[in-house]
Amino acid sequence: MILNKEGNDLIEKFIGTYLGYGNGKADYWLIGMEEGGGDSFEKVYKDIEVWGKIGSNEFCDIKEGNNENNCSPVVNKYFFSDPVKLQKTWNKLIRLIISIDHEIKSIDEVRNFQKHNLGTEKGNNALIELFPLPSKNTNTWIYANKTDLKYFDIREEYFKETAPKRIKLIKDSISKYKPKAIVFYSTTKQYITYMNQIIGEDIKINLDKKYFITKKEGTVYSVIPHPTSFGIKNIDYINLGYEIRE
Repeated sequence: MILNKEGNDLIEKFIGTYLGYGNGKADYWLIGMEEGGGDSFEKVYKDIEVWGKIGSNEFCDIKEGNNENNCSPVVNKYFFSDPVKLQKTWNKLIRLIISIDHEIKSIDEVRNFQKHNLGTEKGNNALIELFPLPSKNTNTWIYANKTDLKYFDIREEYFKETAPKRIKLIKDSISKYKPKAIVFYSTTKQYITYMNQIIGEDIKINLDKKYFITKKEGTVYSVIPHPTSFGIKNIDYINLGYEIRE
């Protein structure tokens, strides 16, 4: 499958418009590097086609799956149906969100949040990716030779071309929606460079706390290692939630 001009235009529109899952008006934004998945280009593009047909929305409801009423990709239903299996990245993100408001009462509270609140249209959070095209891992790139957009052929060129557009989109969206708190969850060197531009100051991780936190123009910004990073525990995300609350 190689896209025609219409397809090229649609995928560029997606990159320049789509933010992620959940509620843009929510108090809490969680911003990662890129979405996981992306088993094949054909599946990814099918989701983007649905997104275009139903309004090219900034945000989608993560629970609905890919259908005529919604634009999110197909998700593993066992993350939202009983017995709920906690997804390893979301687990810590949920603990952080709950901890901003109150102490976690039980593991069932975390499961119920994943089932009913995480990434939903009316929830208190938004799940955003700096780069919107899903990828299984940093060594896999399914987009080469699929479009006439030459920067898609090499992952690094895709980052170079799209980073300024995505950074501007996110900054403009912050100005528009004014979330109370934004958590960036990755501390790779490349990601920190991008976050410096969004936050507008040099990020220096507190080695004891394992995160960075600051407040600007009414919004708390924080940066913490990815939930699956070596040595990162639930308590690290919970402690960040407490400090955001303060």
